[in-house]
Amino acid sequence: MISLRGGQPLRVDFNVQSILPKVRILENDFDFGEVTTLGNSGFQYMTIVNESDIDSVLGLDLRERPDD
Repeated sequence: MISLRGGQPLRVDFNVQSILPKVRILENDFDFGEVTTLGNSGFQYMTIVNESDIDSVLGLDLRERPDD
């Protein structure tokens, strides 16, 4: 409820719609080779595709996850 300058409360009805981005990884499989060797750092490239009409940001950093 909104009150305009001490007057009667004003009720404003509105609707919202949530849109989630549709993001997918283009590659079906990955060859990790020696990337998974404990104690060695490595990297793996992947192609991220945003198929939605809204912008999206993806961050993935597993360096601080010793159990992975």
